[in-house]
Amino acid sequence: MPKEKQKLYADIELGDTVTTKKYYRIEARINNKDKENLLMEFNNASVDNDITENIIEISKDQFLFEVQNNLDKLFISSLTDSDINLTASNTDSDDIVTSWVEMTTTLTKLNVSSGDCLLTNDVTYIKSNGLLQPITTHIIGLGSNSNYSIVKDSEYLVHTYDLYSSSLGIYEPDVSDYYMDAYKKSTSGYAFVINITDTQISNTMIMGVRITPNVSNTTVIDGYGHYAKYTKSVIPSISFSSGGASIDITPTENKIEAPNTHVQLRR
Repeated sequence: MPKEKQKLYADIELGDTVTTKKYYRIEARINNKDKENLLMEFNNASVDNDITENIIEISKDQFLFEVQNNLDKLFISSLTDSDINLTASNTDSDDIVTSWVEMTTTLTKLNVSSGDCLLTNDVTYIKSNGLLQPITTHIIGLGSNSNYSIVKDSEYLVHTYDLYSSSLGIYEPDVSDYYMDAYKKSTSGYAFVINITDTQISNTMIMGVRITPNVSNTTVIDGYGHYAKYTKSVIPSISFSSGGASIDITPTENKIEAPNTHVQLRR
């Protein structure tokens, strides 16, 4: 972390913490097409009619079971020197490719006298398929209630992933990229935009901001976590509600969005 940002967290006096954790399955339903044509069309607007995605909240046990099953398949695939790729069938049925998201939003008191808090959003994105799309766009956001403001320049995001492709002979675990300047900044919400390529698997994105009260008599501290994903590379437009509880992201095509998380402490 740059020295300028280190100063913003130099007076930490860790206090109460509250966390909420959610688990999701993302299902991409792909109309029956062969893989080569599908990949060629991903950068074409007509693909909007060929792929639909939805996000479903699942239990922790179901999440762990499905993810482990997927990792086992990837391991077996690496032994046979072949990726688990999208293979379209010759039937009239659609193909369904699955990925998973774990989102953890945490609010921690940093300084009792100032009332400042650390608000973080930890998002893990696991793909079942390395070649579903060349690039996906992910949006990680945090918001606070109207009695709190995000401290200027306090934002950061760490993106950690495994670089993997059996066809290219690549495997490099725990690669980390650091981002210190948010894509979207407002008084009540900040957001980062991350592009993930087909060779980046087991992606974890940890975002944090420092929030501070803007009124003297506030008693409740609210934090909100946001996550959205596009099936291809886009340049989104992002805006937060005045209280940070909701986020508006356009365009809406090719986008799936997780329900917002909410954490709360009393000052």
